[in-house]
Amino acid sequence: MSYAGEHSGALSDVREAGVALTFTSTVLGDESSAGKFADAPVTTTVSAFGTEDGGDAKEYERLGLTPLEAPRLFVVCETYGDIPPLNSKVSFGPGAEYNVKSVKPYRPDGVAIFSYVIIAR
Repeated sequence: MSYAGEHSGALSDVREAGVALTFTSTVLGDESSAGKFADAPVTTTVSAFGTEDGGDAKEYERLGLTPLEAPRLFVVCETYGDIPPLNSKVSFGPGAEYNVKSVKPYRPDGVAIFSYVIIAR
């Protein structure tokens, strides 16, 4: 069963109610047997829309964070199945850049419809 229709509806709702987000992650290429990185760094960008959404007390405790310093976002990526990368960077609020500390995708059939994302400076 595909949940593409649910993703489309969620994206429409969050696009209307929330803000545009761009998650950016840069990772080094694969390490060769000689101990050198074989490829240049690779930058991944995931476009999404999100709204601030309460939080899970247990998750905040696990991360050693509080909701005041680390907002939890309800995020719907523009591409069905995309998930914001852990440790990626995102701007949220006026001029504030955050790092992604936790990502919990909702994927009833293995393909993400949306994610809960905790961000912190």
